[in-house]
Amino acid sequence: MWGLGDQVVSSATNFGVTLVAARTLSARDFGVFAILSTVYVLTNGVIRGLVSEPLLVGVSGAERSVWRPAAARAIVGASLLGVACGCVLLIGAALASSSDRAAIIALGVALPLLTIQDTARFAALAKGEPKVALLSDGAWA
Repeated sequence: MWGLGDQVVSSATNFGVTLVAARTLSARDFGVFAILSTVYVLTNGVIRGLVSEPLLVGVSGAERSVWRPAAARAIVGASLLGVACGCVLLIGAALASSSDRAAIIALGVALPLLTIQDTARFAALAKGEPKVALLSDGAWA
């Protein structure tokens, strides 16, 4: 039940952000949002595939002595990948038009934190604590 709630909150916040963006941004700015949203989803998906899902599969139900160092390694790995991808975005921002630069910089700066939050959510699920994963999604919202 808590796992389902976690998925609902995660999906609802993503949908809500897109809905607010669609209602408040100009068509051009919404296009920039859509592109950056796609970059975020793809980046997060790659990091999940490399770090978060192997953690979930590898240590689900394991004892704390196994789970804790694995979760720490996953969070460090996700943060390093998030920083690397964020740096690529910051370099891209230097090449972008001035009107798009702020949005690209914002994603570049936020990306490491977003990947850490998502990996922490997976770590909580691996530990068997879907309530904590739900709270993590609630904090993100």
